[in-house]
Amino acid sequence: MRNVLAVLGIVMLLSSCEKVATESATEIAAPRPVTTPSRTVANFASGAGVSNVPAAAVSAVAPPPAPRMIVRTASLSLIVSDARKAMEAVTRTAAQLGGYVTESKEWRENDQLRGTVTVRVPSARFDEMIGTAKKSSVRVQSETTSGQDVTQEFSDLGAQLRNAEAAEHELRELLTTVRQRTQRASDVLEVFARLSEVRGEIEQLKGRMQYLSQVSAMSAITFELVPDVVAQPVVEQSWSARAVAHDAVRNLISMLQWIAEIGISAAIYLTPFMLLLLLAVLSIRRFRRSAA
Repeated sequence: MRNVLAVLGIVMLLSSCEKVATESATEIAAPRPVTTPSRTVANFASGAGVSNVPAAAVSAVAPPPAPRMIVRTASLSLIVSDARKAMEAVTRTAAQLGGYVTESKEWRENDQLRGTVTVRVPSARFDEMIGTAKKSSVRVQSETTSGQDVTQEFSDLGAQLRNAEAAEHELRELLTTVRQRTQRASDVLEVFARLSEVRGEIEQLKGRMQYLSQVSAMSAITFELVPDVVAQPVVEQSWSARAVAHDAVRNLISMLQWIAEIGISAAIYLTPFMLLLLLAVLSIRRFRRSAA
């Protein structure tokens, strides 16, 4: 009986060991999921892996676009109560915004002072300058604004400048080689002439690029200041009856002087002709008397 129990225990132990071995073999043989490079790229393209990528790496993939260069200009006709005060206000505002006056003009039309002033202000303060001028005026009669994008032109000029500078470098090396090897004056002068042409092109390109940088950084605004007829006083403050009478007397004296000048000039110019005419008349009478 003991032998039978011992045999049964050995059989059960062997069965348990075989089951554990089978499960271990099955677990080892089962394939594990492998992440392929194509799957990783697909997940990144779909946005699944973007959250795990550092922000600096994402920003390095696409550099920020270059700032655009816009040449902004404006022309406004403003109705103001006093043209001179308005011009002073515009000049003062432009200086406060970091700008300056490029041209100004004043004149009188129908006994009313008018004026125009052109200012340049930083492009970032363009709208602020126009808004301040509008607020200080009675009303806006007309307004025209325009903008020209010169970013592409500036970029093309930069490429041309780099090519011209590379050509200048090559020509300088060629000039050195020609001087050392051939030492012929004609060859040296030919290379030097071409080098001078390239230097001229470089200076022109730099000048144009500098001009575009300046006009895009500083916008031009022209203000025409028209006095408001309603705001003008019925009688000018400087009017005086004494001054009017004084001006009338001065004008009368000037007119009498003008008449006197004409009479004196006529007497001087006509006197010789009158004498000749008198001599001719006397001669004719004498001739008739002798003939009778």
